[in-house]
Amino acid sequence: MAESKGVTDPVLHIVVVGFHHKRGCQVDFSYPPLIEGESLDSHEVPEVWKYLPFLALPDGAHNYKEDTVYFHLPDKDNTNQTIYGVSCFRQIESKDLLNKTADVTRGTVLKSVCVLSKLPLYGLFQAKLQLITYAYFKERDFSKTEILKELYESLSSSISSSLTGEPSQIYLGLSVRELIMQFKHKVLVLFKLLLLERRILMFGSPVKTLCGTILSFVSLFPGMIERGLSECTSYGHGQPVTTEIKLTDFGIETDDYLNVQITDLPNYAQNRTSMSPSQMTDLPNNTQNRTSMSSSQSNHDNNQSESVNHDVRNKHENNEQMQKQEITGLQNDRVQTQGNANHMKDTRNIVQTSTSDGHLQKIISSPQCELKNRERTEEDDLLDLIDQELGDGDEKSPVAMDTGSDRDTTRTSDDDRDISATADDDVFDTETDKDKHVSLSSLSNHESDEDYTIIHSPKLPGFALDQNGFPLALFTKGSLCHPYISLQQHELLKDINVRSFLIGATNCLYKQKKHLLDVIVDLEENKILIQDNELKKQLNLSTADLRFADTLVRNVIDEKENTFLDPTGWEGGEEWLRLQFKRYTQTLLATVQFSEDEDLIHDFNHHFVNAWKTTHNYRIWKSMEHPAITEHLQKHVCHGNLSVADMRLRLKSTDQGRKLTNAMSKTGSAVIQTGRMFGGALTTAKSAVSSTVTSWISGLIDDDKTDSEDDS
Repeated sequence: MAESKGVTDPVLHIVVVGFHHKRGCQVDFSYPPLIEGESLDSHEVPEVWKYLPFLALPDGAHNYKEDTVYFHLPDKDNTNQTIYGVSCFRQIESKDLLNKTADVTRGTVLKSVCVLSKLPLYGLFQAKLQLITYAYFKERDFSKTEILKELYESLSSSISSSLTGEPSQIYLGLSVRELIMQFKHKVLVLFKLLLLERRILMFGSPVKTLCGTILSFVSLFPGMIERGLSECTSYGHGQPVTTEIKLTDFGIETDDYLNVQITDLPNYAQNRTSMSPSQMTDLPNNTQNRTSMSSSQSNHDNNQSESVNHDVRNKHENNEQMQKQEITGLQNDRVQTQGNANHMKDTRNIVQTSTSDGHLQKIISSPQCELKNRERTEEDDLLDLIDQELGDGDEKSPVAMDTGSDRDTTRTSDDDRDISATADDDVFDTETDKDKHVSLSSLSNHESDEDYTIIHSPKLPGFALDQNGFPLALFTKGSLCHPYISLQQHELLKDINVRSFLIGATNCLYKQKKHLLDVIVDLEENKILIQDNELKKQLNLSTADLRFADTLVRNVIDEKENTFLDPTGWEGGEEWLRLQFKRYTQTLLATVQFSEDEDLIHDFNHHFVNAWKTTHNYRIWKSMEHPAITEHLQKHVCHGNLSVADMRLRLKSTDQGRKLTNAMSKTGSAVIQTGRMFGGALTTAKSAVSSTVTSWISGLIDDDKTDSEDDS
């Protein structure tokens, strides 16, 4: 009965992980079994959960008597979904155990009890699990697992998905107040950094503080904890982690293009090696030549086994033939290009693509066609290419055809278009070879009386959105969020399928991977290391941003009123703080979307806004309608004129201001010290001069008296 429940209930497994002196971290017990059919004490784990033992017992766990760690795993049945893990670990002296097994060879025993669930109820699970772990260790016999089975049954009957709609449950243990007390005004810098989808590492210990800090930051985004993390571990599971680029070119036989530069885009829908003669006649001349080149090379390979001499002869003959065919193809290309140049206005690029029902449709995409219908920039082409390369290989992109002749020539963005047209994706893993070069250029030009447009639509997230478009798609499509990752997962940083991430680590070796990171947040030293100067410019807080951050800090760090002592307090509380960030995000979206006033956009830092517009989460948000966003202010929540208080705030709150203040303070001290020294010297000199003058005057008076006495 328990095993059948584990398939559908939010709580999937209760797992005990121990440390073996020879094998390292391993699963000692799981209920229900992690692999169906295995025993409860089996050490085997599913392949997609191979890092589970190292996550449940984090690096440096032996330095703490007890602690808690939060972690994420992909769903073993659907790797696009996230499984949320909470683990409580403790240590006990070996001599205190009543049942000491043979594998206990050290002075202490380290074990963890963890819950794997489909719901992100971190604090709720931690509170219950901490008590159960304490009771489990109090037994002093780890073979007594009845209490763990009872825990599973209790959680399965009491936990439901409705709890994710209650802030008191979903945000339990995630403190925004502590976040602001630690980072103060920099909390807004980190908030905006997450919007830019960069590669962020947070480092620190103990691990509970690390995980809590990361999830508290994530909770600042409306709806992110509840629904926005459901795809935060998806980046191409089921395929080996690789540092090679995946070539997704829709069925191209890459061997046909070794050392050959392509002058036209091949037919995406058909296999080049299986074309019929009738299909060959429909291809451009240069494409036919390349196909015949491939056929000649194949015939050459078949004749190679006859004899060495015959092979050498055939090799020379085929090489000559290939060279002639290639020259002929280049000449045909040149002639065709010259002919098409005379009919630039009527030329179109045609590719036949296969739809899901097996029919072929024409897709036209050429610079001339794009210029006719709308002005297309290089940035648009680059973003479309990125979306194609990052798309899931098992999904079919829609193919559409627009035959309307009367089209609006007004420029529109990619995300506002209604029709999407991309070819079916087939993923090919290619080996890195100096002799292999695959280059794609423009399509072959053909005359056509029809008007077509290719429009690409970004992949939408798989979670529900509210009327404002929240949660934003921050952690989708290869953008990861891991409150903690083990040292064994370091290859994740180099995987080409990972666009961005927010990860936490306790192992200092991760700090040495600076070339793979954009930002390092050191929680122990409370420092934010940004390596890119352009990113620093984007994250500079404007005057309005500083006002907003200062409002938060003043309401949290207030000696006169304490929210916890005043039960009626609202400002400065957890819900109030999250509401302020929600208002900030709403006004940011409304201003960027509707406002044309540069001054209003500058309140958010125009460098940041320009960078944010290129991110995946903004393009996804902009591609859909959000009725409620029009109800919000189209300006910064702290918009206003510059004042002297703003200047003081900038000097107090920013790094540049603090440096300037320190420099001015040092200069002032030096001036005072110099003044004192100069004043002392001046007083001494004055006294000396005064004494000298007094002595000289006294001498004159004495001389006069002496002369007077002599005369008398």
